[in-house]
Amino acid sequence: MFTTDGRDKAFVRALQKTKNHSPRKMSGDKQVLIAILVSTIMLFSFFAVVFMVPQPTIPIFPLWVLGKNHEIPDPTMNTSLGHSYSLFIGGQNLMGKTEYCTLAVKLRNMSSSLPLSGNSTVQAKASSVPSLMKFTFALRNNETWETAFNFMIFGEENMTENSITINSLVVDGVFYDITLKSFSDANSRLFYQFFFELWLQDEQQSTPYFSGVWISSPFLEIGELSNKG
Repeated sequence: MFTTDGRDKAFVRALQKTKNHSPRKMSGDKQVLIAILVSTIMLFSFFAVVFMVPQPTIPIFPLWVLGKNHEIPDPTMNTSLGHSYSLFIGGQNLMGKTEYCTLAVKLRNMSSSLPLSGNSTVQAKASSVPSLMKFTFALRNNETWETAFNFMIFGEENMTENSITINSLVVDGVFYDITLKSFSDANSRLFYQFFFELWLQDEQQSTPYFSGVWISSPFLEIGELSNKG
């Protein structure tokens, strides 16, 4: 038989056991579990945004000039009047949208002005040298354009004053009339150089604008006067 004290102790133990397994205790465990799950989902969502969503990039439009075998050309290119030579000119649109492009082809001597690429404080400025010809094309984002550039240079050498005067060009089979004179430098070398300016179509205007992107060919050492150096 149980005594009164025994019954009281058993009753107290039963109350304590019921309290330890009360709905309130179970509800608290569930809240902690839910909080952990929500935190885990938020953490995975953060990493998904960081690593899966493409990050913004700076829009660029690289240009290149390659040799006749698609090799990187030497800084200078030995040439002779009346002979044919080949280069490759290309570019890739990484501007994030379709671009309508004009590539202005120009020829300079050592006193001609070069383009100004510009920056955040200085506006880009094209060279004052007139264009010989232009390539026009449209490129969607990430598309690449390339063309062969075959040329022949004609002119006259003046041994007395160490100069060469170019009086015509043939580029990709098309004749161009030009007059450009170059004197030899201290090393008795005569330099000319093609360069290529990228012009883009403004969305708000109908006329192209100079993008600030340009590239030049190797220096052309032309004629017997150059070969003396």
